[in-house]
Amino acid sequence: MTVHFVLPGYAPRPVGGYRVVYEYAYWIAKNQKDGVIVHHVPVADAVYTRPVTIDHIRGLASRELRAFVDRPKKYGVPWFPATKELECRYGIDHLSARLCDGDIVIATAAQTALHVGRILKRKPEVLGVNFIQHLETWSTRASLVEAAWRLPMLRIVIAPWLEEHGKSLGVESLLVPNAIDPSTFEAGEPVCRRAESVVAMLSDAPFKRADVLIAALVEVSRRRPGVVLTCFGVGPRPEELPSYIGYIRNPSRSEVAALMKSARVYVCASDAEGWHLPPAEALLSGTAVASTDIGGVRAYADGAALFSPPGDSLALAENTLQLLTQTDIAQSLVAVGHERLRTYSPDDAAAAFWNAVQRVREPLNEKGK
Repeated sequence: MTVHFVLPGYAPRPVGGYRVVYEYAYWIAKNQKDGVIVHHVPVADAVYTRPVTIDHIRGLASRELRAFVDRPKKYGVPWFPATKELECRYGIDHLSARLCDGDIVIATAAQTALHVGRILKRKPEVLGVNFIQHLETWSTRASLVEAAWRLPMLRIVIAPWLEEHGKSLGVESLLVPNAIDPSTFEAGEPVCRRAESVVAMLSDAPFKRADVLIAALVEVSRRRPGVVLTCFGVGPRPEELPSYIGYIRNPSRSEVAALMKSARVYVCASDAEGWHLPPAEALLSGTAVASTDIGGVRAYADGAALFSPPGDSLALAENTLQLLTQTDIAQSLVAVGHERLRTYSPDDAAAAFWNAVQRVREPLNEKGK
């Protein structure tokens, strides 16, 4: 038997959902007797219906050109070195040609789930899993996202809020939360011993709300002059980011860890996330978290962070300032989150994922299809 992961194209820079898939694929390859292939499906084949803009076309062209250039290298992904030990493929043709009866194919996004669903109709002896890491209405039509959820496949979700969404559609899911490696994100000094500093990830993805994040940081700076503010991200420095806010482009994993363990507060301004990795990395690093109140952070930080309504930059700034100045509160919250995350390792998560995948052979028993 071979396990096939299907990703929606190639990610030349770090992407959280891709990292989780690579980690699971690597763990299965090292700990099980089954073969593992990671397929990177070209976007054109993945039924993408995201609104097309010039920037979108440029991004796709750049990504697919990079993918084409890298094909002869067996697709080791530079930002995840362990992929050099995996069999990685580019193009949907590899997937169709390599599937055998009894194989397991794992879709990792709504778009790839739709394609896998069509393959399963032609190859009924192949077993399908829909690994759901987000409600992807930000990348395709809501009707297609719902259609992907309703496919007759085993569903594995990464957060309770996604499990509840499935129930609202009348379908069941297995919950396997993400995990963070504590050896990568080690706890730094206690919050009170750190300089007054704030760190945040900045992205141009609309649901990550760069506008809210920048507005919150501007308010923090106005009310607390001298606070060191630093953002990081994979793209160029945004023009709208004030000059007094530092920006690190495409930092390494170790550079992100260093940022986390030296800051007092990490800020998340997203409208939605699946199971958001950076705030979890911050808590493991001993950094307090101020976040919008979203299920992708509540999943692990309920009682371990300060939350504000999505879109409310002033409330987000207020919580950030409270954590900066009331370090006893910040430290007590960090202690809760750190202990919670420390006791659930990436190996635990990978083993739980594999155990869930094994249930693909059980019959689905659902209503509301």
